[in-house]
Amino acid sequence: MKKAKFLLLTLVVAVMLTGAGYAYWKEEAKILTTVNTGKIDIMIHDENVKTFDNLVEGGVGAMGHHGPGMPSGGGGNKPPKDEDSVFTEGVAKVDKKDDNILRVSLYRMYPGSGYEVNFKIKNTGTMDAKLGDLDLYEFDEALGDYLILKEYKVYAYEKVGKGYDWVAKVNKKVDIRLENIESISNTIKGIAIPKDKSVMISFKFEVDRAATEQQIAEMTDYGFNFKINVYQFNEPIR
Repeated sequence: MKKAKFLLLTLVVAVMLTGAGYAYWKEEAKILTTVNTGKIDIMIHDENVKTFDNLVEGGVGAMGHHGPGMPSGGGGNKPPKDEDSVFTEGVAKVDKKDDNILRVSLYRMYPGSGYEVNFKIKNTGTMDAKLGDLDLYEFDEALGDYLILKEYKVYAYEKVGKGYDWVAKVNKKVDIRLENIESISNTIKGIAIPKDKSVMISFKFEVDRAATEQQIAEMTDYGFNFKINVYQFNEPIR
């Protein structure tokens, strides 16, 4: 009888030890399967504004406007030139409170003056991302009506051959007033930004050559802010 009790006690202890070991293994497995979902984060950098004047020397803009220092005479307008202007000026800066917003200031504007806004968006998060919608913030009403987007380009930094290079994804000539610039969103949505890589974006604007002094005052300073949203690489975009 004593021998039977001893066997029973041994069996109970063995089962308890097995249960304790199983519980410990389950807890350890739970810790090992913890997953970090990652995060989306971007940085705007290398922002700048290049300016150019579209009135030839001796030429006259629409509605009889002259570029600053331009004498009256025959001639006319030329297409936008990629040369720094000596008359107009522009500055692009990342917003201090929200580093996803780019603030653009344009100085000494007049009908025909041009501005090229350039910047890069770097994926500083822990996972691949893609471009989404463009949002326009806080712009002067006159600027919304008479600053015209003439051309925009988007380049992605991708593997080419054995190395990496800038590859054009969008290159369009348009005629869109600033207040309607969000309409280009559908052409940039979905462009990939792999982790630690950048996209390069360029917007070329021109002040409406037909604008009158009453519509947009010559030699006046204006500004606008915009943001391009970025999403997780596999997130649906409406």
